Amino acid sequence: MSVTRVAVDNYRLTIIQYAAFLILGIGAISSMPYSEDPPLDPSGSTIVVYYPGTSPIDMERLVVEPLEGVINEIEDIKHLKVRIEDNTAVFFVEFESSTDSDEKYREVREKINKVSSQLPDDLHSLDAVQWSTSNTRIMQLALVSKSAPYHDLHEEARGIKRALERVRNVKQVEILGEPDEIVQVNLDLERLGHFGLSLSQVAQAIQSTNASIPGGTVSVGSRRFTVKTSGSYRDLDDLRQTVLQSRNGTVLYLSDVATVEYGYKEHLYKTRFNGSRCLFLGVKQKENSDIFLVVAAIRDRLSFLNKSLPPGMQIEIGFDQSESVASSIGTFTSNLSQGILLVGVVILLVVGARASAIVMIAIPASFLIGIACVCWLLCPLFL
Repeated sequence: MSVTRVAVDNYRLTIIQYAAFLILGIGAISSMPYSEDPPLDPSGSTIVVYYPGTSPIDMERLVVEPLEGVINEIEDIKHLKVRIEDNTAVFFVEFESSTDSDEKYREVREKINKVSSQLPDDLHSLDAVQWSTSNTRIMQLALVSKSAPYHDLHEEARGIKRALERVRNVKQVEILGEPDEIVQVNLDLERLGHFGLSLSQVAQAIQSTNASIPGGTVSVGSRRFTVKTSGSYRDLDDLRQTVLQSRNGTVLYLSDVATVEYGYKEHLYKTRFNGSRCLFLGVKQKENSDIFLVVAAIRDRLSFLNKSLPPGMQIEIGFDQSESVASSIGTFTSNLSQGILLVGVVILLVVGARASAIVMIAIPASFLIGIACVCWLLCPLFL
């Protein structure tokens, strides 16, 4: 007896099974996490080296050759490619697909740490990134201010980062575009000469005051304590109170011959949003999480954070990947509906209304049943 005959003879059971699969399919679609890319972790890493002021020839000699030598020691390398440009070198390390991606990434990090002492001291940055589709940013935010100093922007950005990382299924929040902060000591050379001090004496005074020097031990009864001088500066006021010299009962402080303030190294790149100064914050989501739920929670948190910012600062949304996902889903739904309608119209004209209705029901039903089988039977981790 054929399967078709069994289904027709037991039509009540067939209808119940059909309805059950449809319900499972609808439940699978409603609980399935949505994201731009499927969660994949190909075994590979990218190493990016930035060394300002270096030609490709010097970059190859000083950086690429030492790094390439230690990376080649790793087993199961499928491809190793290096792209060298002015100031920049990028390594693409791909391993065999059968290897563990996390283990190979750890090996890459270990090799980089091993060779780091042989690389130039003034190397600006050396970053290794593990290949993963979940490392893409789903949102890019801009903390904008036309007048606030970068120090204040950075402090507010750190607070926003901590707040967003507490949102459910947020994997990581990165602050981008912040210049390296330094402490600037601007000496008044005329006053320095008046007191008979040189630049090297000022530098030596700052270094010696900032040093933590072991002071030995002190025994009190049966107990023994280690003594260490506490010389690390805690803030700018501590630095301003550095003693440069003491003569005839008069103490000369650093603040008497210099201004001390926060400053920044030369900007390697500038970040702007709609022409205004800003810091960017990139948000990444965890694997197997729904991008729509994550973005909705972030937007709710941002509405609260914007109210707590100082005057003149504002958080703007520069990029929202959920809009692209929604557009893709909308396009798929539209194409599916148009296909069902077109097939139904053709069958209606050729065969008749009953056959057309059966086909128009069967196409979306088959899609739902397929989703149910994939999600409930093969991919329980998605649910």
